[in-house]
Amino acid sequence: MDLVISFIGRCEDVQLDLMGPLYVSIGSIDRLQAPLLKHFATRLDYETEEFVEPLLSMLSTSPHLIDLSWSNQNIAKYPIHKAELLLPWSRLTRVRVDYALDVEECLIVLHLCPSLIECTFPLIAFHLPPPLPVHQSMSIVHQHLRVLSLGSLHEQTYDLLDYLTLPVLSTFALGRLRDDHHRMAFNWPRDSFKAFLSRSGTVKTFRVQTAILSSLLLVELLHLLPTLTELSIEGDEFDPLEDTLFHTLTYGEKAEMVLCPKLQVITLGGDVLSSEGTLVKMLESRSCSNPSQSRIAVLQKAVIVLTGEWDASWEDILEELEAMRVKGFDVVVERVIHEDLV
Repeated sequence: MDLVISFIGRCEDVQLDLMGPLYVSIGSIDRLQAPLLKHFATRLDYETEEFVEPLLSMLSTSPHLIDLSWSNQNIAKYPIHKAELLLPWSRLTRVRVDYALDVEECLIVLHLCPSLIECTFPLIAFHLPPPLPVHQSMSIVHQHLRVLSLGSLHEQTYDLLDYLTLPVLSTFALGRLRDDHHRMAFNWPRDSFKAFLSRSGTVKTFRVQTAILSSLLLVELLHLLPTLTELSIEGDEFDPLEDTLFHTLTYGEKAEMVLCPKLQVITLGGDVLSSEGTLVKMLESRSCSNPSQSRIAVLQKAVIVLTGEWDASWEDILEELEAMRVKGFDVVVERVIHEDLV
């Protein structure tokens, strides 16, 4: 740590993970200085409390800091979002707060950071009973925020959207469910989602990593995002993607409505090959269309991520995907093997 402290002043980009106790004192910890620092990410656990205040002091005196990722297990003692006077919030363009915040606390962070371009809240707290409504004065219009990522989904997560207006939003990502209890209790907030999108910018990239949506609900959601150029649907916990999704994405000249007409890149993960040929038919219909005659953009790339044990039923579909690749379509097939399957 003495060596790290002595060199950190020369760095622009630092990732510092402090997990577990140090059995000796660090005499130089109070001399932490990082005048060149632009990007800083850290993870702290309960055993490293002595580092928090020196790190906050270092960050408060870093004149070029624009990117902050902070994960702290002991948030009861050191909640960084309460440190309004210590950190250069107004300069930050990218923030990731990797511990549980409730909706009001998320709004506090957004309020402190008017220059944000990208914001990630991986853990949004779930309260039993639900918290009191956030006061309407907390409503925020963020003029620069282009990327918003939300995780730990449940009903209260979407309360956050009711207070946000993001005129230039272009990338929107939804994370995983916290546990099976929330999976059972969740009700899809259609009205909140529609209203949020109507107040926001032109969303071009949508990523979802959750089993929270059935195929029917996912289709309903995609109808609200006609400007998408990139779609990513991933997650090991996904229920099989039903034919409904692939049929609706399949392009036909006689179809009255085309889902995601501007789509150019699609990523599909999980159990995506369970449908009989509908995935390949969808990809072919969107990759072979004549752009001068069709109402949709030509699909440029597909990434298929396979998880779990090998299934012999995959072979025919993989052969068809390979045939598309040979013809010139950019299709990538990735296989993810979990450690418990090795």
